[in-house]
Amino acid sequence: MKKLIILLFVLCFASCKEKQIVDPDNLLLGTWVNVSYETQNGVTLVTYQRNSSLDNQNSGYIFYNSGKITDRSVVGRCGTPPLSYSDFEGRWIFENNIVTISVVDWLKLPRTNRYSIESLDSKVLVLKLLN
Repeated sequence: MKKLIILLFVLCFASCKEKQIVDPDNLLLGTWVNVSYETQNGVTLVTYQRNSSLDNQNSGYIFYNSGKITDRSVVGRCGTPPLSYSDFEGRWIFENNIVTISVVDWLKLPRTNRYSIESLDSKVLVLKLLN
């Protein structure tokens, strides 16, 4: 009987997991996890996949409807595995197909990146770094 109660308890919490809702009016909103970088002829494209949460293996963003953003980035500049990630709070603005993301980084310095949206659908986001 005790095992049955534990099993029901676990199933209850597993079924209550929050599902990410895609806003068809603003596909940018939500959680995006970095999958790849590609640089050709001096142009850097960054590809993200929609995810239910940020993970500890990749950088990524959570775009909130309020204009706030969570930026998960590598902490430090060593670049050798294992990498450490941390979350930084900031703001984002979208104007004329340009996303401007402003955060305070791990060194407590303000950082602003500008991207053009090259591709966006409910599952994949491709950004072109402008600065």
